[in-house]
Amino acid sequence: MGMYPPLLLKIYLSRHISILFYLKILYKSGIMWLSWYSFILLVL
Repeated sequence: MGMYPPLLLKIYLSRHISILFYLKILYKSGIMWLSWYSFILLVL
């Protein structure tokens, strides 16, 4: 029982970190897409 909570915490933390990493990638790509979209609108 002593080893179970740290393992659960580790799984939770790794999942949380991966979700944060994924959100960061989505955020960066979203900014790139927005800048490209505004650039295309300005050119057209």
